[in-house]
Amino acid sequence: AIGVGGLLGCAFDSEKVVDCQVENATITVGTNAIMVGGLLGYAGVVNEGALASDAEGFTLIKNCQVTGMNIVADEGSTRIGGVVGSGFCGSNYSSYYPAASAIHIVGCSASGTITAESSNAIVGSILGYAFRNCAVVSCNGSAVNGATNQVGAADALQIVLLENVK
Repeated sequence: AIGVGGLLGCAFDSEKVVDCQVENATITVGTNAIMVGGLLGYAGVVNEGALASDAEGFTLIKNCQVTGMNIVADEGSTRIGGVVGSGFCGSNYSSYYPAASAIHIVGCSASGTITAESSNAIVGSILGYAFRNCAVVSCNGSAVNGATNQVGAADALQIVLLENVK
């Protein structure tokens, strides 16, 4: 499975997802699932590479709440987040999209449990994996069991300044 979420699988190349709520969703994915989130599996605007739609763009995910989620991910599954799994990416697409799509998550919260069977899973209470030009600002994932950090892992080659987050 690629892109599984409590509200939508993806919001790819979308401007924004605002004021959404997901309550008591149970998401169970099989082996090697990627980009799984309590709200969205993946989102973002492609702002680098041959198919870039907006060089400065990103998908704004703002004021969304995920409460009482239960995500269970089988062996090999990764990029799992309480709100969003990650930006869209994949080795099959690297010649078109050299970096994952950009996301800014602002004022969101998550609560519940994430159970990842793989010891190598990348899990964040808000965002599973942050790529370049992604930001997580003023979010609360402290009520998520199974994730020790708001962002599971990050590629920090570029820094998004707070004043540039809308």
